[in-house]
Amino acid sequence: MTTTTTTTTTTATTTARTPTASPSRGRRALIHAGASAVLAWVVILGPRVATACAVCSAGRDEENQLAFLLSTIFMSVLPLIVIGSVVFVLWRRIRRLESDKTAMALTGAGESISAGAPARR
Repeated sequence: MTTTTTTTTTTATTTARTPTASPSRGRRALIHAGASAVLAWVVILGPRVATACAVCSAGRDEENQLAFLLSTIFMSVLPLIVIGSVVFVLWRRIRRLESDKTAMALTGAGESISAGAPARR
């Protein structure tokens, strides 16, 4: 009886990381510093840009403040009014249908209508 032995060797493969796949720590620090600088610039210059806005500076007069306040109240309350109206109309319709059903059951109107029609089997 003859026995053969085979030997297998495995080679380790390594994949090189590309800089775009995973930035190094130095690159991450640079990106973080740049983002922080942009955020600081926006915070410092933001109020100046906001005062240049026609709508933001218009709210300084008392008359305009009242108009902004009333329009804000109107826009806040309007969805509640619409939803409340839909709920009220549905509630009233359901109540009317239930009262019609009760009235038909009490008067026997349902039986007289069905009594004239031939019975279906």
